[in-house]
Amino acid sequence: MPSSRLNLTGLDPAVPSVASALGAVLHDDAGGRWVDWEAGVWCAGLGHQHPAVVRAVSEQLSAVGHVGYRWTHPVVEQAATRLAEVAGLPDGRVVFLSSGSEAVELAIRLAHAVTGRQRLARIAGNYLAAYGAARGPGWTELTERTVEHRLGPDVAAFVLEPGNASGTVDLPSRDLVESVARGVQNGGGLLVVDEVTTGFGRTGRWFGYQHYAVRPDIVAVGKGAGNGYPVSAVVVSEEVAARLPPDFRHAQSHQDDPAAAAAVLAVIDTMQRDGLVERSAILGQRLRTALLAVAGSAGEITEVRGRGLMCAVSLRPVDQGGPAAAEVQRRLAAAGHLVGANPARNCLRLYPPLVIGEEQIDALAQALRGALA
Repeated sequence: MPSSRLNLTGLDPAVPSVASALGAVLHDDAGGRWVDWEAGVWCAGLGHQHPAVVRAVSEQLSAVGHVGYRWTHPVVEQAATRLAEVAGLPDGRVVFLSSGSEAVELAIRLAHAVTGRQRLARIAGNYLAAYGAARGPGWTELTERTVEHRLGPDVAAFVLEPGNASGTVDLPSRDLVESVARGVQNGGGLLVVDEVTTGFGRTGRWFGYQHYAVRPDIVAVGKGAGNGYPVSAVVVSEEVAARLPPDFRHAQSHQDDPAAAAAVLAVIDTMQRDGLVERSAILGQRLRTALLAVAGSAGEITEVRGRGLMCAVSLRPVDQGGPAAAEVQRRLAAAGHLVGANPARNCLRLYPPLVIGEEQIDALAQALRGALA
């Protein structure tokens, strides 16, 4: 029977139906079992169906899940305070939204409104958002060879994505990030950090920008903020909030929903209680060590790179006799491991839940060795 689902992803529609999930493991409706090295779409940092998040959202929905942007609820205020603290802007202001792309778009709108400027800067290869301003005109693309003075005094914001780069884990250098941020901020522009993917412990710190000596003016978050519940947020510094024009408006149907805020609050509580940020740093190192051991015995791997539990494995180019990433991905799936792949760059992608186990890391390394044989 044909599916009624409109497939806009370009992916194979003949995929198994996931019937249940727990922690880092998925089960289909035919008895299949896989370790999820993508954490959904990099969202389920606490693992699938984490009881604290399920309980918080369920309890909030049983009271009131949605009130509209004209009203508020105590849990929204609590989650905003806690998020501003962990984001490094403890006196800042927070608005909760629905998607990471929307958060980045709003962050850019805020930068335009506060500075009165239109020009923006980004590191070449950064994804930033699925639509709109993050892909439009008026951008300066930066590379490691970019010199600070090329930006000029007319830049509204340097919009930084600290290392995801569409899942290729290309990590920008400290010199590039810090010199551009310093130049833009000294010139009256803002530092906007896109932490949609790199936030909430993914890189071994609460947020990816914390690997650099910078202080953001605006932070956009998503993905891990709700552990799979569709919520994002924008955090602005106290200074930026004070400079907003009084007639600036942004309203959408699910802005500051109590159920979404309850999910965020549960995620922050759980990460702090269980030390998941520190765990991400430790297990990320173990993962890269295991992958480097495979690389040492299999010449098909040219590079292993990452931070925390955000990792990419580059394979020898296909035109040089290397294996296609999509084929290695298929072999790993057959062995019970779901990993991401970037065919254009011929690399594999690993963004597992922060609760991934050491034995699962060892099993992946063994499966990868077999998939490359």
